[in-house]
Amino acid sequence: MGAVISCSVDISQPGIVLRRTVVVGETFVVTIWLEDDGAGITPVVFDRIVLGVYFNDKTPGVLGVTRTHFPNAGELADLPGTVDAFSKRPIVPHMEMTLMPDEKVRPEHFLNSAGVAGYENRQTPFTVFPGKAKLVAAGKLNAGFRSLSVGTSTIMACAPHGEAELSFKGKPMFAKTIPAVVTVTEERTTAPIQDLELVGR
Repeated sequence: MGAVISCSVDISQPGIVLRRTVVVGETFVVTIWLEDDGAGITPVVFDRIVLGVYFNDKTPGVLGVTRTHFPNAGELADLPGTVDAFSKRPIVPHMEMTLMPDEKVRPEHFLNSAGVAGYENRQTPFTVFPGKAKLVAAGKLNAGFRSLSVGTSTIMACAPHGEAELSFKGKPMFAKTIPAVVTVTEERTTAPIQDLELVGR
């Protein structure tokens, strides 16, 4: 396949974390990663990447995002000449990216979108080698996902409906997408029961 895009849902853990349990009202940050799985033409070379982040695929209202939540560019944007895919302004890692308005058609089963963003570099193509995952984007630390009600939601990063995630010189390049799953539970209101006979042994 070549390019693989993953959502990670726990920035406190090393690597790409695909599963997480949170309590109602908790917030968390999602990061988007791109890697070359070595199964196709390698390395993965492209000059444009545009992704949306989608959630609430089974039940409405499990997760939410702030509408002023603009993602930050990741380390992949660290090339001279990189510009925002929509505003065309120069962009570097940690800068806010422009969000495209909500799409009319979302990927199948997904009820909500955090928006679509991306960047491009027509001067120096982006290159990702096998075994070297690159951070594409990260949610803002002060305005990430918020868990709203008990349930389970997939979070997936992919191109808008019918489009390709990557392109090179105008030629579309589709990527394999690996979603993450977040389970929201009620907040514990009582302490766990402990066997006092075992305490201190």
